[in-house]
Amino acid sequence: MTKQELEMCISEYGRDIYSFCVYITGSRQLADDLYQDTFLTAIERREHIDSTCNPKSYLLSITLHLWKNKKRKFAWRKRIAEMRLFVDETSECAISDENPSPEML
Repeated sequence: MTKQELEMCISEYGRDIYSFCVYITGSRQLADDLYQDTFLTAIERREHIDSTCNPKSYLLSITLHLWKNKKRKFAWRKRIAEMRLFVDETSECAISDENPSPEML
């Protein structure tokens, strides 16, 4: 696939790909990142995209593959090191309970 054909795919299927990104992520911010990653991957693999076949399905499969990898990576990190809320007992919040702040006086 040439650069011009890829640009045509972006203009023709970009809205559908973005809608699919929003659908599977459930978030506009994650969808933006996934959309960009999809077309960056498509640029890297443009030799494998056949413009005579259905390039939209190929782009959707790239999107789904990237999303599954991100979810898998997140789950793996969560298993290795679970995120916990750190509470510093010497923080100003703990001290302010004992001594009133100047605004309170």
